[in-house]
Amino acid sequence: MDARTAAETPDRLRVLVRCRRCASATGGSGTIPVEERALDEAPYRSWDELVAHARALAVALFARPAPICPRGHAATRMMVELISMITRNAQTGSAPPDELCSSLASRSSGELIVRVRRRWHGADIEVPRLRPEDRAAVARDALLRAAHLAVAHAGAIAAAPLISDAAQILAGDGELLTFVAPLVAAHRFDLAEAIAAAHLARAPRDADGLYAMAAATVAGVEAGHHPAALLLRATLHLEEALRRRPGFADAEALLDRVTHTRAQLAGDPAAALAEAERALAHVGADAGLHLARARALVALGRPREAQRAVAEARALAPRHPDLGELTLAVARARIERPDTDGATLVDRKQ
Repeated sequence: MDARTAAETPDRLRVLVRCRRCASATGGSGTIPVEERALDEAPYRSWDELVAHARALAVALFARPAPICPRGHAATRMMVELISMITRNAQTGSAPPDELCSSLASRSSGELIVRVRRRWHGADIEVPRLRPEDRAAVARDALLRAAHLAVAHAGAIAAAPLISDAAQILAGDGELLTFVAPLVAAHRFDLAEAIAAAHLARAPRDADGLYAMAAATVAGVEAGHHPAALLLRATLHLEEALRRRPGFADAEALLDRVTHTRAQLAGDPAAALAEAERALAHVGADAGLHLARARALVALGRPREAQRAVAEARALAPRHPDLGELTLAVARARIERPDTDGATLVDRKQ
């Protein structure tokens, strides 16, 4: 198996023939592969449907003229194999000794092979029982494989319904993160973020999930789909990802980009305030965004409103690491800068 996961690996179809003349000449079995190709679809969602799919493919091939072996002899028998990868090996017992017997075999690489042989009365197929967890693995891989194939052949926009189905059925499955990049490229930020959020709900400190969420957020901001204040949340995700995986190159590069963008925004507190308020309307209550709003209000000389924003943040996250800094900044601003009524606290005490 290559670097791809089982669900990313397309099924393969292999056609073999049995030539008695070749077997007599070489002393071997005479079973010779004459065709092998990757399939560009996976129209099944369960083990039973996979077996039915293999049978249908085989019957269609059996309807063709009898194949000729590589040495030009007429083949005496024909067999079709559907080779599908599985994430977990199935315990199927020992395969029958006869190569031409239809069987399902579990290989150390995770291959499942459904064999169908042509007989005078049609197609003959035999399948042993799978454990429940193996059947579940087949169903899971089939759903993801269909989505991967759709992305490869039609693009993420066309594949979005399949990816959405997989995201609902397999919420939190780590393999779903592989769809975040193509979805972001297709501007399907909602689905990309939903996948990342479900992953983080299951594994809150997983570096890949944190990076995926940050990447989707940053792309949404850069496309004008999300408010820029959400870059604060992306920064926190990236910093946590780097704590969990020091040297995470992609996270480091994205964090540098986000830091530069946030620095530009910080030079315009009015724009920063507008983005923070837009972000709060977009995502609802968020302590970090309330503090971003407070920081902008302090810079604009509106400490009373900033104090209220800090209080809202404290109610949501009493231990937020920026609370102390912003509380002091607001207190200092209320002493040093005019409040909304044009007086300072020092003036009022005199």
